[in-house]
Amino acid sequence: MPVQPEMEAAMNGRLMLPVSCGGQWGLINDLGSVIAEPKYRFSGRGIGNAYLITDEGLVVVDCQGSEVGFIKGVTSYSEFSDQMLVVEVNGGMTYLGLDGKLLPGIYEVCRDFHGGFASVQDFNGRWGLIDRKANWVIKPRFEEALDFDTKTQRLPVQSSGLWELVGIDGKISSLGAADILPGTNGVFGAAVSKTGFLLYGLIDATSEWVVAPEFSDMAFLGPDNVSVRDSDGWANIGFDGEYRFRTDAVALGSVCCGLARAYVNGKVTSTGLIEGKFVFFDSSGNLTIDTGYDDAEDFRDGVSEVSTLLNDEERSSGYINLVGRELWSPKHI
Repeated sequence: MPVQPEMEAAMNGRLMLPVSCGGQWGLINDLGSVIAEPKYRFSGRGIGNAYLITDEGLVVVDCQGSEVGFIKGVTSYSEFSDQMLVVEVNGGMTYLGLDGKLLPGIYEVCRDFHGGFASVQDFNGRWGLIDRKANWVIKPRFEEALDFDTKTQRLPVQSSGLWELVGIDGKISSLGAADILPGTNGVFGAAVSKTGFLLYGLIDATSEWVVAPEFSDMAFLGPDNVSVRDSDGWANIGFDGEYRFRTDAVALGSVCCGLARAYVNGKVTSTGLIEGKFVFFDSSGNLTIDTGYDDAEDFRDGVSEVSTLLNDEERSSGYINLVGRELWSPKHI
């Protein structure tokens, strides 16, 4: 599907993005306008509201850059999700709401809120699920947990080294997967171990296979598709298992916001992707954006974060929109 010019402003200025220049941080919006000049210790992404870190604490700002809240002595390296922000305070992690109030619970690790629930790790190293009042919905008893999936009302958890799905009623599936990927629209990526290799497929909320595990690699899922690697290379398939397009790229992301990132003219090594560049294909596999960046993330909310290598260890990041226009050049250093 060709990208239409009107898709440039996917969030119409409500999406706020952290940017850096000269070691200082600020905010721009998805139209490319500067909301807060880069002069802060750190900044974080959000829709409608985002934050800036100063020497004194955390400043919450709206999409016009006006201060709407301040919390002294709090830092964060997360982003607003479900109007909640993971923050570091009192030797642990908790959540800050847009009302400026902190949740009473303190945890070792916190994941983002989704649909009113968030997975957290207690100080005994066990994972569970809490609600917005810090009540345990699923008590901490798992080795690991991913983000709660709002569509299926399931939490991917690891128990005895294997991955299962658990509902908010505490019932656990009998999946026993070797790996699992976050869910999208009722579907999860999952892998089984066969003869020492992982093979990926797709499961539904009941842990039934909707696409058999036969792929050697799988990208994070798109809204109705996923990119997979088989014996012939990378391809994009629908959640029904039907092939949509195939590419000779050495790596392929799923189609998100109508576009899929791909690494071309390079190779895969033990240390990562080298000697190539990132481009974007549309949902039919046609080259749409030829960026030439050293790295690129999947599109989210109409924006992709891209980066350029400065040297062997450092890179500089920026953003492009759905037609490839730079909202913030990664050459800002």
